[in-house]
This record gives sequence, structure tokens and C-alpha cells, in this order.
Amino acid sequence: MADASSTGMNGLTVARELKRCQPSIPIIMLSAYVSLPHEYIGATDAWIQKTTTTLEEVLFRLNGLLERASQNRATAKAHKKATLGHNGLVGSSVTKLKNPPKSKQKAATE
Repeated sequence: MADASSTGMNGLTVARELKRCQPSIPIIMLSAYVSLPHEYIGATDAWIQKTTTTLEEVLFRLNGLLERASQNRATAKAHKKATLGHNGLVGSSVTKLKNPPKSKQKAATE
């Protein structure tokens, strides 16, 4: 959670740096602005207006973002597991192991 108009390093700079280091991290931007300035699009996952948003709304948004991040991690983990072959080798490597060069196949049958 970052404030859009913090002194020193503003919220946009914080959000971009966090996304650069960890692209999947959910970021909530707090601001007194009524609408989201265009430069914040893609850098933040939620925009909360400080003056009109209740604590319950903030917690609701936070919970939703954390749930979505958890689902994304689970999906990525399942995808990684599905794309790994035997012994943790990626598809083409597995094919190479299953189909050795003809010279090795010939030696194995002799």
C-alpha cells in the first residue's frame, strides 16, 4: 500500500519499483485524488480515495488482491508442474532423453 503523493519517493515511483522487483505483488494506491491519473494504470492494482473510503472497504480490497495473488501463484505452480517432464526436465529435454541419437540406440541393441 502506497500513498500517491508521499514526500521523497511518490507512490508511482514506489509502485513501479516494486513491480520491477516483484511483478506479481499487489499494490494499492492511496490518494486524495478523485480519479486515477493515467500514469498509474498498470502500476497499481487498486486505487483507494483516502477521504471517502472506509476501513472496511480498504480491508475488502486488500483481501481481494491477496486472494487473487494466491490464485495466481497456485495457477503458476500447477502450470510449472504440468510443463515439467520426468525428473523435472522440460519437454524438449525429455524428448531427447527418450529418443537418444541413432548411434546410441544401435549400441544399446547390440
